[in-house]
Amino acid sequence: ILAYTIPAIFISLQLTGNPIPQIGLGSTMAGTDVYLLDRLDQVVTELGFSEYTTQVRGDTLNMFVYTMSLMIGTAGLPHVIIRFFTVPKVRDARTSAGWALVFIAILYTTAPAVSAMARLNLMDTVNPAPGQHLAYDERPTWFKNWEKTGLLGFDDKNGDGNINYTSDAATNELKVDNDIMVLANPEIAKLPNWVIALVAAGGLAAALSTAAGLLLAISSAISHDLIKGVINPN
Repeated sequence: ILAYTIPAIFISLQLTGNPIPQIGLGSTMAGTDVYLLDRLDQVVTELGFSEYTTQVRGDTLNMFVYTMSLMIGTAGLPHVIIRFFTVPKVRDARTSAGWALVFIAILYTTAPAVSAMARLNLMDTVNPAPGQHLAYDERPTWFKNWEKTGLLGFDDKNGDGNINYTSDAATNELKVDNDIMVLANPEIAKLPNWVIALVAAGGLAAALSTAAGLLLAISSAISHDLIKGVINPN
C-alpha cells in the first residue's frame, strides 16, 4: 500500500500542490486556476480521445455489481481467508479485518487519482503543447528503458521522426501497454530514484506475499483433503 500511495502523494503534490491524491484529483493545477480534470479533458480531446470525465463504463447497476464482485471476490480468496486462522482470538481477527478495510479503501480511492495523473503526465510528455510532438531522438530515459521491454513501442508511420500519439489507429505511432503505467508513472513524473525503487520493491513484495498465501492455502488443502481424506484416512 505504501509503495503505491507514496508516489501518488509526490505526483499529486507536484501537479496540484495538494499531498492527498484523492483531493488533488479534484483540485486546480499548481499555479493556475485550471482544475486537473479539466486540463486532462483538454489534453485528451486535443489528441482525438473522448473526454476523460465523460467516458461511460456502464450504468449504475453494472457499477454496483463490479463493486460487489471486488468486495466478495477479495473476501473469498482462499489465501486471504486463511490469514484469519493465524490470530489467537476472534477479536483479533475482527480488528485485523477492520484495518484491512481501511488500507484497501486507501488503495482503491487512490487508484483513480493515479490513473488520471499518469495519463496527464504521459500525454504532456509526448505532446508538450497543442500541435507539438516529442522528437523520437529526444525521448527521455524512461521511454528508452521501457522500449527495451517491448511494452512501449514507436512506429514512425509518417517518417517525420516525431512521436504522434492520437486516437486514430491509422496515424497513431505510440503503443503503451497499460500494465507498465503503475511502475512507469514515477519515472514519467521525474520523481527521485528511491521512489521508483520503492514502487518496484512494493510490487515484488505483493507478488511474494500473494504467492506465500496461495502456497499456504494449497498445502492446507492437500494435507486436509488429499492426505487425510484419501491417502491416509485413519
